[in-house]
Amino acid sequence: MKAKTVKILDSIAFVCLTPPKTVTRTITNSCNLSCSHCLPDRLFYGTLSPVPVDTIKKLIREFTLLGVKEICLTGGEPLTHPDWFEILSFACRRQDLNRVCLQTNGCGLAKSHQGLNK
Repeated sequence: MKAKTVKILDSIAFVCLTPPKTVTRTITNSCNLSCSHCLPDRLFYGTLSPVPVDTIKKLIREFTLLGVKEICLTGGEPLTHPDWFEILSFACRRQDLNRVCLQTNGCGLAKSHQGLNK
């Protein structure tokens, strides 16, 4: 285990906490809907670039080193991330994750499914 990981785990234990088993990770803040309940401060909604794939993969690896067993990918709307399927596939192939969740409004599933069948 990397020294950085051990230091983080020691710091968590020092304050009598346990590392999280589930993590929710935002991969984009863009969305195909405009729901007022979703993000109260919509001034910045959809104005940031999606998180780069390599950064997300690195975070997933680091989360699992800390003992995370479940990850939920969310946004905005995660299906608006241009590489959402690559990210989801990467997470699902991880042997050290027991569960991967995609928190989506579902509006892009039919369109995405058609694109995957080409």
